[in-house]
Amino acid sequence: MLTPFGPRRVWACQLFGSALVLFSLLVPPGFAQMTPVGGMIDIGGMRNSFPGRRIGGGTRGECWSRLFAHLLPANSIFTLGSPRLIGFLEGPAPNPQPLRLELRSLLLLPDGRSSISKEPLLRREFSPLSYGITLILLPKLSNPVVWSSTYVCPEAEKSSDDPLANIVTSGEPSPISLLLLSSATAEEKKSQQALQSLYKLCGKTVPRQELGRLFGFSDLEADYWPKDLPIRCP
Repeated sequence: MLTPFGPRRVWACQLFGSALVLFSLLVPPGFAQMTPVGGMIDIGGMRNSFPGRRIGGGTRGECWSRLFAHLLPANSIFTLGSPRLIGFLEGPAPNPQPLRLELRSLLLLPDGRSSISKEPLLRREFSPLSYGITLILLPKLSNPVVWSSTYVCPEAEKSSDDPLANIVTSGEPSPISLLLLSSATAEEKKSQQALQSLYKLCGKTVPRQELGRLFGFSDLEADYWPKDLPIRCP
């Protein structure tokens, strides 16, 4: 259930635990010699163990005090369709900040474990948006990727050599999702169709209730949410 604001102590503990799991899988020095997982990845295992989350925001800090969500199934795992669309929702914010999106390849360690590449395969920044939906058409990918999104908060700009380190160091609830290339589930196919229908409305708007129905968001009825949400396709 989407909860933009309110007590999050239990959720925060779960977030930190998930972040530590991800952080323990990050790439060690000299990882450039590792091999992309390609077809060797255990998709079934990743579906059962990936510690992702599609919803972020709702903290008391000004930068992340808005709701943010990746537009995909609730387990934060999604198989790309054709076209290769992904999207995200940004709730109303009085002082919106730029958003940074990064994709990192899943790699295979010599012992058979998977890890996340240190350097992003793709990095894009998006201008601040008061509220609405952003859809992105991805280039062709060769391997599954981990998708992370974070606001470029002035107070959180730190130098770090660790990918996704802001999840642990800043305490901000950044969404993390797994993007796969094949074997879509029924739920993922529904999300593919929903994104395709939204893509046809680029430059227009969609009713917030319709968006909630498409992606299973139940808490878009608060008074501060506009009736219609604009769709941008940069």
